[in-house]
Amino acid sequence: RLVTREGRKERRMILQMLNALHLEDATGHLVRTVGWDLDEETRQDILRYVRERSRYGFEFFDQYILEVDAAHVDPLLDILKEGMPHSRPTLMRFLTSDDEETPPPVKAKVMELVAGTWESPPEIRDVLVPLTQHKDSALRLRAIRALCESAPQHAYRVLEPMFDDGLRKRPDKEVAELAKLFVEFGKGKAIKKLEELVRRRGLTTSEAERELAVTIARALIRVNSPEALTMLESVAKDRLVPKRIREACQEIVDMLSVGR
Repeated sequence: RLVTREGRKERRMILQMLNALHLEDATGHLVRTVGWDLDEETRQDILRYVRERSRYGFEFFDQYILEVDAAHVDPLLDILKEGMPHSRPTLMRFLTSDDEETPPPVKAKVMELVAGTWESPPEIRDVLVPLTQHKDSALRLRAIRALCESAPQHAYRVLEPMFDDGLRKRPDKEVAELAKLFVEFGKGKAIKKLEELVRRRGLTTSEAERELAVTIARALIRVNSPEALTMLESVAKDRLVPKRIREACQEIVDMLSVGR
């Protein structure tokens, strides 16, 4: 608190003294103050000091980093980004904390910072896979991308259950990205699964099934796959499929055919 109360000259003298004495516990407390209601000059002095101390390690972050509110955490994330890969264990604390400690938008930012570093199978299973089911769309999508990149052999198994009626409740951008990744990593198996969902035949097809089929068909417009296009063409010509689904498939076929 003394650092946050003093004037510029005294504050900087105290920070210089702390730096010279290598007082890690005091540094950890200063990490927490970044989220306080401070004037900008004081906050920048503290951040400058924290960045300097990070040259010697990141352990001092661990105790208090999660206490910094989302509105002020970005400068600290920048310091941790500069310290990758050594700062990765600290960044992982954000992803393993609950949403009350770390809001989803902050977790989504952290996912960007640790992209390309998922190598441990237990970590992928225990941290990354649960995030693919998160309620926040942006975080969920970043986790799905990371999974496909780090463990492509498991992509189909994780993505396949997502193609159910709940898909209609997801943002269009996410649905399109899911379809793209599903086909890219699932290949023939994925096309077969999508065809099962799109080729809904008979008068007993429910409204929910029809709307899911239309959602998937429209998502495939961003999928660069001849197999997917062939499947849509086939469904569009299938007279046993409800008219709404056939028309949606034909619409996508027409749009994709323009670029052939």
